[in-house]
Amino acid sequence: MFNNSLPGPVLHVYQGQKVFVRIHNNLPTETLSVHFHGIRQVETPSSDGIGRVTQLSILPGSNFLHEFVAVDEGTFWYHSHVHSQTAMGLLGAFIVHPKEVPTKTMKEFILVLQDWQHFYTG
Repeated sequence: MFNNSLPGPVLHVYQGQKVFVRIHNNLPTETLSVHFHGIRQVETPSSDGIGRVTQLSILPGSNFLHEFVAVDEGTFWYHSHVHSQTAMGLLGAFIVHPKEVPTKTMKEFILVLQDWQHFYTG
């Protein structure tokens, strides 16, 4: 879970905004990396969130600060890029609103469909 929420919190930003997301790994024994799915990383490949590919995985008890500009508007998602952590709930919606506020607004709902696994230990 991100921030004790399943799915994680919806992150709202605006197109062209510089985004800062600090990830702290509270998992006791697993590494973590968080990928912002569909977000173009223009000149910020280390914030793509693919552990051992575009960045080092976040060790237990450690932090990583993602820094990037939200180039494209739309509804995206973020998720763990390690093992089965996404299936255990490490995911959430990431919404990039247009720079200019539309004259007509509609109510917005987020729907997340996924398989969920939870492995009990002990």
